[in-house]
Amino acid sequence: MLLNNFFYIRSMEPVENVSGRYLVNIELNEKHAIFEGHFPGMPVTPGVCLVQMVKESAGTILDKKLMMSRADHIKFMAVVNPLENKKLILDLSIRPNGPDSWLCESTTYFDKTIFFKLKAHYKVGE
Repeated sequence: MLLNNFFYIRSMEPVENVSGRYLVNIELNEKHAIFEGHFPGMPVTPGVCLVQMVKESAGTILDKKLMMSRADHIKFMAVVNPLENKKLILDLSIRPNGPDSWLCESTTYFDKTIFFKLKAHYKVGE
């Protein structure tokens, strides 16, 4: 789990008139040990951590522990340097996709810079 250690959810608001869509304001912990090795002097948020942040944010919204069952689309578009962009926004859409299964689409950005896009299927996990 990276939540409340590597990153913090500062706010989570549903988008008005759009069912299942949320804006999640995230703050990275720029002092986390991951950044000491990735990379010293020029920290970069690992892609796997961005993927995990979406999963944990969706799990928080659904109040369920989730496991990714399939990723249809993962696209890294810009580097997330926590010294320059430690506050990010996840534009997250969550739709049911069968019993105990959800389709999540997310765009992670700050200001006008899109860092990461994800379309993935999750199910209840352990």
